[in-house]
Amino acid sequence: MQRGTKPCHLILFILLPNLTPESPSPSNAFRPQTYFTGVQIAKMLTTSNLYTRAANILKAIRPRIPRNLLPRLRRYLPQPRFLLFHWTYFITTCMVSSIIFWHFSTPHGNVSYVDSLFMITAAMTQAGLNTINPSSINTFQQCMLFGHIIIGNPIFISAFVVYVRKRAFHPRFKKAAEEKERNEKKTHRDLIIWQSSFTASTEPAVHPRHTLHCASNSSHSHSLRVDPRLSSRGTKVHTVDVDRKTQSTLNHEDTLRGSDESHDPKCICRSSLPGDTRNIERRGTVDRNAQFHSLSLEERERLRCVEYQALRLLSYVVPIYIFAFQLCGCVILGTYVACNGQSAANANAVKPWWAGVFYAIAAFNNVGMSLLDASVIPFQRSRFFLCVMGVLMLAGNTAYPVFLRLILRVTLYLLPANEKTKSWRETISFILKYPRRVYTNLFPSAQSWWLFFVLLILNAIDWTAFEVLNRNNPVVAALPIGYRLLDGLFQSLAVRSSGFAVVPIGSLAVGLQASYIVMMYISAFPMAITMRNSNVYEERSLGIYAPEIEEVHRENGFHTSNSVHITRLYFVRTQIQRQLGHDLWFVIACMILVVWFETDNYEKDPMTYSIFNIIFEVVSAYGCVGLSIGLPNQDYSFCGAWHTLAKLIICALMLRGRHRGLPVAIDKAVQLPGEQQELIEEEDHDIREARSRQGSRTIV
Repeated sequence: MQRGTKPCHLILFILLPNLTPESPSPSNAFRPQTYFTGVQIAKMLTTSNLYTRAANILKAIRPRIPRNLLPRLRRYLPQPRFLLFHWTYFITTCMVSSIIFWHFSTPHGNVSYVDSLFMITAAMTQAGLNTINPSSINTFQQCMLFGHIIIGNPIFISAFVVYVRKRAFHPRFKKAAEEKERNEKKTHRDLIIWQSSFTASTEPAVHPRHTLHCASNSSHSHSLRVDPRLSSRGTKVHTVDVDRKTQSTLNHEDTLRGSDESHDPKCICRSSLPGDTRNIERRGTVDRNAQFHSLSLEERERLRCVEYQALRLLSYVVPIYIFAFQLCGCVILGTYVACNGQSAANANAVKPWWAGVFYAIAAFNNVGMSLLDASVIPFQRSRFFLCVMGVLMLAGNTAYPVFLRLILRVTLYLLPANEKTKSWRETISFILKYPRRVYTNLFPSAQSWWLFFVLLILNAIDWTAFEVLNRNNPVVAALPIGYRLLDGLFQSLAVRSSGFAVVPIGSLAVGLQASYIVMMYISAFPMAITMRNSNVYEERSLGIYAPEIEEVHRENGFHTSNSVHITRLYFVRTQIQRQLGHDLWFVIACMILVVWFETDNYEKDPMTYSIFNIIFEVVSAYGCVGLSIGLPNQDYSFCGAWHTLAKLIICALMLRGRHRGLPVAIDKAVQLPGEQQELIEEEDHDIREARSRQGSRTIV
């Protein structure tokens, strides 16, 4: 080693054998296309600015990332939308949880990974199909299914969306508060300068006896001393002096008190902008589906405050709704099964109270899973059990918007009309009048009544079909007439949601099974169509605006008085057509693939593996219902005997079916608040007006 060479220099020689210089100047001591030995590098480093030169060398060899690399990558990545986050949440949770579920099976490997993935996916998506009997797995795995049933519930996810949107208002209000505070300080500083300048020029003319007190905009008292000679002559008073002690500094207590409250959204909305939109509505600035347009900045800010108060109220109401119904159901059914269903629970080696609690959670979240292998068949003659289960199924899925609106309406009716409850009444009134501006699963009055009657009609059809088509069925005919009617009503409620079976589905009439296929396929239609028809940005999401439809109706000779009703029906019909086009091709493709994979089983047992049974299972998975024809000698679902690839296809069907009833990407209730939404509403109004004028000119 040469004298003056240090070990760090040799390290650089090893790491930088092919270092290329940048310029031939003496300052750099580097020359292009020249390679240096370790001794030369050591000499350069032993000179002055040793660490600076080392830093330059490392900087020269550091790999350089283009600055525009991230913008380039964003072009090829999907935009962060609600549906993308929803898909990511479900896929990630199912993949991670399935590994844990499989790892903790006892004995290890008793449950295959495919079955573990299937069970977790069925619990998360509310499908309820099972490839193994839930009673055969250990308690930890049952608890995993219990938890995933809850976190996959649409109401649970909607509550999380409400919380995120509420929190998104905070930075906006904080920025507005900081800007307001800066303006107040600037105004206060200008006022002090102005007052000081007048005080310096007119202080000898002030009489100490004539003193007035007033309050400025910044809530600080000022002493105004008026010259008596000027006031006696009737001269306009303009000489002002201010108490220097009061104006020199802000009140310390007010500063400490206001530092936290000035950035609190509740204080901002409560103090500066009243939560009332009636003045805005009187000006005719509300279009169809609650789109506000032509608002001033102050009115926009007032609307934001009202929406924030609505989200803040819903962030408490929705979690309380979820918790209260499930807690009451767990207590009631857990106690009932522990007292009246011990024999059925003991036959499946399950604790009775745990079986009842699982029933309650599965019913509210509309998952047809049960710790008892026979579903609810052991309780087909229990009026109390079936009635409680029916109420939980309605409250947790199909009738949830109706129940929630009823609760808010009753609360508004019971609140006294006084100053203490004025803000609460105004917030609830805004939610009831414009629900889709703040929440996905709450609809206006007309759409709520439409949803209620649709559910009533569909359940009546299912109930009638059960009683009529099974009149000669020995399994159903063996039941007394009262229990037969009750079981028919319960099965009609379960066929489009939870998937519980009060009688063996395979023993029912074939015509009724065919009717159930149709009902399971359209299970998500009432909620999805109502949600999208009441969407604030429905016209933009479809690319169709109401004036265009009204113009077509006028050309076809429809009366103008019915144009609004006809336009509404046109939008509903368009939504149904698009939903059918979105669903049908995927279901048919998966159905064909399953038939291909199960060909060998069909050849062995054509009756059990018939095409009809496969279609029933596929539609049940896509509808996230959980009804199954079953197997002759097994209690789990029909798909439990399928091949691995067929089970994976059913997992994909359940995931896609779970996402078909979600709001579209262009939906105000799932978007974070911002200026973009306000621009969209203004643009929609301008497009609507332009096309209305174009239609009127065409008529002329």
